[in-house]
Amino acid sequence: MCERTIVIALVLFCTFSSLYAQAEDPADSSDVFAYHQNIFLKFLFPKGIAEGVALRSYIRSSAWDEFRKENSDLESFDELFIDADALCSDDRTAAILACSIATLDHKTIPLKLLFGATLSIPLTLESEDDFEARVSKLPKYLYDPNIPDGDKCQHFFFSAFFMRIVKMNWLVRLFGNGVEIGEQLFVVGGANDVRDRHANADGRNFGASCEEDSLPLPSMFLTPNPK
Repeated sequence: MCERTIVIALVLFCTFSSLYAQAEDPADSSDVFAYHQNIFLKFLFPKGIAEGVALRSYIRSSAWDEFRKENSDLESFDELFIDADALCSDDRTAAILACSIATLDHKTIPLKLLFGATLSIPLTLESEDDFEARVSKLPKYLYDPNIPDGDKCQHFFFSAFFMRIVKMNWLVRLFGNGVEIGEQLFVVGGANDVRDRHANADGRNFGASCEEDSLPLPSMFLTPNPK
């Protein structure tokens, strides 16, 4: 299941990112920098937001389709970070945030209310077609070639981002575990998933090791995930 609640702190960023990123994609371009074009996001929001929106557009593009045809899911997982790092001018924290936004694979958080009612909190204002096109092209087989894990990218990168910000492994771990428990209790279809917690742990290790003077690849930090 998705670590959906962990992104609440970034909901407004993601929402405004999508709202102000309606420019037509340069679909024939193979250069991710061609998608970095929203001045509003670039100057009014923290670094990593506009770049995440640009990366979203790139993931939807035919250029990304061609890359995916020639490269594995693990190579594509690494390429997302390499592209984000280039967009963010080697700012590792911003690059991880950009990857978190680009790999977000749920459009809403469906919260449980009293008497069986639900409340859907939007995480993105992408159109349904754009959202589905992007999510369908995310790397899915990170831990097991037989288990599609579309949400593990966002678990990994969001945990890495919070590790970069908070810098305390125990606190980020506690928060991630609390999110899983809260998801089971308050999110429709939510579950306390041990495989999600494992991806969180790998992401924390990546975030702690991703310094400005080196460029470790995310796949280097993936460890065997429980079945």
